[in-house]
Amino acid sequence: MVRFVLFLALSLTLSPFALSQPFQVQAKPEKPTLADITKMMDLGAHSIHLVVSTNEKNQLVNDSRMLLSDVVKAMEWHTKSYTRYEIKYVIELKTSAKHTLESIAVHDLLDAYIPLSRITIQSENFKVLKFWKKKYPEIRLSAIINNQKSIDTNLANLGFKPHIYSSHHETLSEQKVANLHKREISVIPWAVNDTISMNRLIGWQVDGFITDTPDQSQLLGINQEVKNGN
Repeated sequence: MVRFVLFLALSLTLSPFALSQPFQVQAKPEKPTLADITKMMDLGAHSIHLVVSTNEKNQLVNDSRMLLSDVVKAMEWHTKSYTRYEIKYVIELKTSAKHTLESIAVHDLLDAYIPLSRITIQSENFKVLKFWKKKYPEIRLSAIINNQKSIDTNLANLGFKPHIYSSHHETLSEQKVANLHKREISVIPWAVNDTISMNRLIGWQVDGFITDTPDQSQLLGINQEVKNGN
């Protein structure tokens, strides 16, 4: 464990860009119930990844059909009562014919409950990201990349430099990570669920990863320290 922590500290020191952004363990619950979300908070995830859409009543909900407002209130209560660190939110918006109205509703709801500095908006739909870039330029944006196109092509299609480039970890290479860092774009790949993959990506100096298994990253000593209310 000590040798690994020393290796992690050294690898982050070698990259000025990686040093400017704290490493992010983004936990994405497979079943985003409140019990699963708070469990991931208790494991020390830096961010909770929520997929948000609207229901038949045009209410914002997560994948468990829970109202987004209820989820945020519960997470904030859990932060103050137990974990005692400010959890960050990664809000994934899917492709939708009403993505403009949905995006405005998401912004206004989150703005009512938490500082927007703790929010990252993520989407595979470049139209969604372009809307946020124009209307809410202060919000951090993450581009989900689910194709085999080059970095140059994806960034050209997006039309601007996102804060985060989020592709599947198996499509990444150390060279691609370095390429993105030269452009001052963070690299946070997805579906990283085992310690072997986590160690490889840390060696490549990624800025974090999206995982269903923050218990595995906890074994590596890279999760947030939980205060646990005692």
